[in-house]
Formats: sequence, C-alpha cells, structure tokens
Amino acid sequence: MASGVYLFIGEDAISKEVKLAHLKKEFLPSKIQEFNLDVLYAKDVSVKELREKILFLPVKSKKRIVVIKDITSASLPLRQFILDYLKSPLGHIILVMDTDRNNPKDSFIAELSRLCRVFTFEGPAGANTFTLSRAILGSSIQRALALLHQLLNQGEEPERILGGLRYALNKEISHPSTLKKALRYLLSCDIELKSAAIKPQDFKERFALEKLVVRLCSLTQFQREA
Repeated sequence: MASGVYLFIGEDAISKEVKLAHLKKEFLPSKIQEFNLDVLYAKDVSVKELREKILFLPVKSKKRIVVIKDITSASLPLRQFILDYLKSPLGHIILVMDTDRNNPKDSFIAELSRLCRVFTFEGPAGANTFTLSRAILGSSIQRALALLHQLLNQGEEPERILGGLRYALNKEISHPSTLKKALRYLLSCDIELKSAAIKPQDFKERFALEKLVVRLCSLTQFQREA
C-alpha cells in the first residue's frame, strides 16, 4: 500500500470534509493552505492537468494535497494514469480520491482500495436526499414516494430536497435531452412551491413534490428502456 494516498468512500459529505480538514491540519501550514491544495473533479480533469498538479512543488511546505472528487467518473486514460502513478507516488503529494458509492464490480475502485488507505463514510440511516435521488434514478416510484414522505415528516425543507435532487440529477444523468427535461420538471415544481397558493405544510406542497417525483421516475424509466 502506497503512502500518502487515500480513498474516501461513502455519502457522508460532512464527515469527509472533517477528515480532509484533519489532513490539511496535519500536512499543510495553516497560513498557506490555499497555495498547497487543489480540488479537482474527475469528470472534468484531463491527464495533462492532473500530471501538472502532481508535479507542482509545495509552497513553503513539505507537502501538497490534491483531491479528486467523484473518482468513478474518471475517463479510462485518467484511471490508467492514476494506477500507474500509484506504483511510485511522489513523496510531496498527498492524493485524496473521493467517491459516493462503493461498487464491488468496479475493478478500478477495487484496485484503488488495494493500493490506498481507505476511509469509509456511511451516510445517515433512513431518508435523505441521496437515497431519494437513488430511488428516482432507479425508477422506483413507490420507494421514492415513501422516502419523500419520510423526508417531509422529518421536517426537511422542500428547497433542500429540490437542491439535493438538482445536484444528483446533474451528476448522474448523462443524456442531454433527459437532463434538460428533468431540470425543467424541477423548475416547474420550484415555481409551483413558491406560488402564493401554497403555504408551508400545505397538502398542495406535498402534491407538487409527489408529482415531481413521479415525473422524474417515469423519465428515468423511459430513458433506461430507450
């Protein structure tokens, strides 16, 4: 197992940030942390850009930290570059790779788990916007509606539910026309929720969100069957 390389697995974003803060505190001088920290997103970063970030020398520090978010979205060339790098990692780099999901069938994650120091961050039990979005993306209408009702009964704000769904759909739906429709459904629901006719805890609020969930589930089901 290579030193200075970490794999964060799980959906508990807050705990991940706490662990990353500990790494920054341990390895980076507080006054110049921003000069020695890069946060990249796997779906957007190229091999050339990652190579450059890794080769940068620390600024008045012994270490630099490079974080790669959503590592499962990495392209095949980027995956190969990372695996090659892990055979002989640089001593001045702390490399942190992050993913929400642990797919045992993903050989890339399996290899990273073998080569990196792994930290698992389980999300909170029960309903949350993550489990709701997973149910929607899986076209499970009954489960999605049950999770929606549980969220509302827990006192979750509709704005936070919409925000969580918007983040998940942008991240997970790759087909442009499907994503466009999904975002249009979200916008329509947002406008309906903000209309004067709907007051907090009004049954119309629940109906608007229920309608959104059913439409999104139907959309993802249609896309999967297409």
